[in-house]
Parts: sequence; C-alpha cells; structure tokens
Amino acid sequence: MNGYEDFIYDYISPQENANRTDVRWMTVTDDNGLGLLIEGDELLMTSAWPYTIGDLESAQHIHELLRRDTITINIDYKQMGVGGDNSWGALTHPEYRLPAQNYSYGYTLSPISGAVVADSALAN
Repeated sequence: MNGYEDFIYDYISPQENANRTDVRWMTVTDDNGLGLLIEGDELLMTSAWPYTIGDLESAQHIHELLRRDTITINIDYKQMGVGGDNSWGALTHPEYRLPAQNYSYGYTLSPISGAVVADSALAN
C-alpha cells in the first residue's frame, strides 16, 4: 500500500479501518523500496495502520490514538460485517456474516527491493 494514510479513516471512536478486499498481492516498503511482497493463495483482505490493535482498543477518542513509527499489517481471509441497517441493534445481514466454523487460508511473504517492486507490479 503506497500512501496507506490515504486509506485511514479517523472515526470519532477509534476502531479498525482501512480494510481492502479482494487483494491478490500488496507490497509494504520503506522509502528505499525495501520491504515485503505479500501474495495470497486466494483473495485476501488487508489493512495497514500506524498503530496497534491494542492502541485502538485502549483509546476512547481519536486524539488518544497516537501514530507510531511502525506499521501494523493485517492479512485476513475474510471479515464479518459489524452491524445491520441502523446503529441501535439490528443484526448484520446474513450475506455479510461468517458462520462459526474452521477457516484456513495462506499467503507468501517475500523480501523485495525497489527493482522487484516495479517488476512485480507489471506482472500482475
């Protein structure tokens, strides 16, 4: 994700955000183009934040959520919807629920350099 900050939404009450669906691959690199290539065995959901899930859980207001010098990368198979059509208790629609069962998925992490990022992006 180049420029992950563009995907982040600062909800008044801090919570997970910036999720991307149907991800085949993503790269996470520093300013020199060094980093990781993440390739899913199937389509994934991913997000990247400058804070941890613990930071999100402990902050009650957005001003309490401080940006870190590290990035948390989330690589998920699927995520369930969080609510229905209103904010006062409607259930998530059935098509957005994940039934209780065992799930499995796979992905490959590969080190990359600046030259590989460009080649990989052209190949996909």
